[in-house]
Amino acid sequence: MSFYEDELQGPDLSHPDSLIRLVSTVTRMQCPEIISAKNLSFEKSFKSVAKHPSTKTLMTKADRARTKLADSLVQSRVVSSSSEQGKIHQQAVVGNAKEYLPLLHQILLSCKVQSEVARLNKRLIFEWTSGLETKKRPFASEALMYELIMIIATEGVSTGGMACDNCMDGDFLVSSRNYQKAAGIFQFLAEDQIPKWISRGSDVEDSDLPNESVVGVCEAFSLYYLATAQQMAVANVLSKPGTPNYGLLSKLTLAISEKMTQFVSAMRTQKAALQMSRIDPAFFTICTFQIYFQKAISMYFQARSIWDKGEEYGLAISMLEDSMNKMKTREYPASPGIPEISKKSPMKAVENDLISFRSHMRTLHTSWDSDNSKVYFMEVPSIVPEDRKVTKGIHISKVEVYALKDVEPVHFGGYDEEIEGRPSANNNNNELPPPPSYSSTMDAKQIADDEALARELSRSLNVDG
Repeated sequence: MSFYEDELQGPDLSHPDSLIRLVSTVTRMQCPEIISAKNLSFEKSFKSVAKHPSTKTLMTKADRARTKLADSLVQSRVVSSSSEQGKIHQQAVVGNAKEYLPLLHQILLSCKVQSEVARLNKRLIFEWTSGLETKKRPFASEALMYELIMIIATEGVSTGGMACDNCMDGDFLVSSRNYQKAAGIFQFLAEDQIPKWISRGSDVEDSDLPNESVVGVCEAFSLYYLATAQQMAVANVLSKPGTPNYGLLSKLTLAISEKMTQFVSAMRTQKAALQMSRIDPAFFTICTFQIYFQKAISMYFQARSIWDKGEEYGLAISMLEDSMNKMKTREYPASPGIPEISKKSPMKAVENDLISFRSHMRTLHTSWDSDNSKVYFMEVPSIVPEDRKVTKGIHISKVEVYALKDVEPVHFGGYDEEIEGRPSANNNNNELPPPPSYSSTMDAKQIADDEALARELSRSLNVDG
């Protein structure tokens, strides 16, 4: 194509790549971290009652899996998350959490259904720090349920980290699916596991717990991950060749703004306000950016949809102008608009993309205004009529339902004979009775309070251990 032919064709008015990068801007959250992992041993703590070979094997596997998870969590922090090695460590965290979780669940269940024989040689103290908080506040508990919750939260955050990696690689569909998985994990924590712990008599205050183990925070982050999942869905549409369905994109992006607003509102409620103050404000700056940016491009997409229909060119120009106004930097921190990008702003990385997209909008407006003044001669409303605006978004991202895998308890036994110095009635460990069936014992016994169980286990420490 000659230079003259290119001039006749005019500027490229298709949406730029900078829009895709802005739409898919997300934050990687840090995973929680295990403190002093090597100081805890299930094998040593349950030494006197873990006589059955399957029970011994379970304790050994749990110790190994916990150590692997702790090591991978450390590596995920020290290695750059954007590097290939960082992505490998993120995947390792997810895999190690999934390996450890059913083992821990099996130990917890075994203690519940055999609370009268479950005894400890050494106290179990689970200590974690939050990954969502800026300041590290170690919190320790003897409750197995606490450990279970933190492992599930670790899987959720690391799954979100994998989704972030998928986004950086341009694999938006896989990214969206992983974000929906993360949303399901946090919903499961908020609606199932944490309420169970609370209902069983836990007297721990939310203010003392890591953010990841608080109901209000988990409820909110389920919304956050749904919003980011939809961001990836929109980015996927925009990355495909050809002209997208701008009308649909208008509703999808408005839904992102709505969901992100719900997330921030949920964090500001009494259930999570204290925890919100412990999270880096830079994270909420990016959330605020997405709230107003997605609302602005929703109107941009609607303008393009109206223009392409070839009927109401004046209305399309008015909508584009409205979108351009929404894209302006806010005058004050509390006023609507795009947050200011300072030298230390977390949005500094996308500043050039924002400049590029604003330039594209001006070019598009100039072209449309020229065509309208020369060809269509349609009046441009000074304000977009309310009845012509998209007022409700379409939410297509759904949580992927999460559940713990079914496990069977292992056998606890042999403790009484040892501490009283009497020989066991069965000297062959391989001939010990099989583990009790979960289905046959749950109806016969009331599930013990987890905190009470932890205290009982501590009181019955084996002094010979």
